[in-house]
Amino acid sequence: MSLKDSMKNLKDKVTGAARQHPDQAGKGVDAAAGQADRRTGGKHTDQIDRGADQAKKSFGSGGDQGST
Repeated sequence: MSLKDSMKNLKDKVTGAARQHPDQAGKGVDAAAGQADRRTGGKHTDQIDRGADQAKKSFGSGGDQGST
């Protein structure tokens, strides 16, 4: 199995788990977004928030309805 196949397999497993547990996955995305925002000193807050919302929508968590 090539690295590309392994990464696709991992992505599929993570996506499946996120779809089965969207609330927990959403909390993880929020935590990662908060950490990224802190590490960038708030310079990219809007982009981070949009990315986190898009990630949550992709597995059914719904996204953050406008809170920061």
